[in-house]
Amino acid sequence: KPETAGPGFVVQLQSLSSSIVETAMSPTQQSKETLDAYIRAVESAMTDKIPANATIIDDEAHSVHNAIMVARAIIKTEEVTFYAVRLDAALEKRKFSQIGYRRPEIKARLAGAFADKTDYALESGHLDPRDVCLALDEAVPGEINLFTGNGCTAGFSNMLLNRRRPLVMPGYFYGCIGQMMPAAIGATLATGNKPGVLIDGDASLMMHLADFETAVRHKVPLLIVVLNNQSLGMEYYHLDAHHMDTALSMITTPDLGAVATALGGRGRMVSTINDLKSAVAEWVAQPGPMIIDARVSVKVVPLFNRRIYYAKDE
Repeated sequence: KPETAGPGFVVQLQSLSSSIVETAMSPTQQSKETLDAYIRAVESAMTDKIPANATIIDDEAHSVHNAIMVARAIIKTEEVTFYAVRLDAALEKRKFSQIGYRRPEIKARLAGAFADKTDYALESGHLDPRDVCLALDEAVPGEINLFTGNGCTAGFSNMLLNRRRPLVMPGYFYGCIGQMMPAAIGATLATGNKPGVLIDGDASLMMHLADFETAVRHKVPLLIVVLNNQSLGMEYYHLDAHHMDTALSMITTPDLGAVATALGGRGRMVSTINDLKSAVAEWVAQPGPMIIDARVSVKVVPLFNRRIYYAKDE
């Protein structure tokens, strides 16, 4: 690696056998011929440190100074065991030991690390949005893409859905809600019509609800799960934290599952986790345009809203 060293550069090449070849070069020597001669000298000096049957796997220019190459990575390799045996011997000689972190007790401690365990009193017939997200992450197969909307629902979906997927696309749009359904439709088409799931809020979805008919016409395999707390969530928590009238942020919504059916797709309104899992299983078996209207409690405050508006961190 080239490093600034007074008037010139220092190139160090170090093998796992702790051999170091260090040479200083003046900028006035930076001709290609001089550098090539230098590199050949280094290779020759390293010959007794590297097995004869080693192979140069990287012989390209990696650093340029004033349009002249000043260093070339020379990486030689043999079987991995060549270095592993020497490394093990060196560690043993130094009496080095390390337990590491891939242990059952560490795995147990990490289990549920993203869980939000704060208790809330739910209204009758309403779900905890955290439970909805966890159930979705489990019920939706890992090969299915995920899209998440903006607003307070992102405080649940973006933090609680942790399954690895081919595409995870959160929608921020400079803080604007209402944008993610058309974006998710476009993203699904752009990825070859591969099935995807969108998690969004009710007020956000209502802004572009008519676009669901576009998904129906084009047979877009998109499942939209609405965390429906019948409110503008960010505004609700802001008003509540300042002891203002939260009714100003409440928005009643129709049965969005029924609306989806009326527009030619499929839809369900759910108020239990079992009903949610049943609806998701129906879609997974036959992907297509579908809306699940999950009625969730507005009393459950996303963690980031708790921190921003209520100064709580639990």
